[in-house]
Amino acid sequence: MNQKSKVLTVWITKYALTKGVFSTEVYLDADEHSSRRRVSEKEKQEFAVWPASYYEPDWHETKEAALARANEMRVKKIASLKKQVKALEAMKFD
Repeated sequence: MNQKSKVLTVWITKYALTKGVFSTEVYLDADEHSSRRRVSEKEKQEFAVWPASYYEPDWHETKEAALARANEMRVKKIASLKKQVKALEAMKFD
C-alpha cells in the first residue's frame, strides 16, 4: 500500500468539458514505482471505501494551470467536432 504524503489543494481538469474545473483537497501519493504523479481524494466518511484518484495531467497545483489545460481541451474538442461536422456534411445517401 502506498504511503500518503502531504495534503494539497489541487484543481481537477479530468471532467472539465462536462463538469467544469473544480478544486479538492487530496493526498499526493508517494509511489516510487511510477513515473507519473498521482493524487487521491481525502477519504470522506460516507465514501470511505475507494477514494477517487487522478493522474497527471488531470490535476494541477495552480488554478491558472488548470484553466489553461481546460482551454486546451476545449480547443481540441471544438476542432474534433468541426471535423465530424465536415464529414457528416460530405455524406451523400443515394
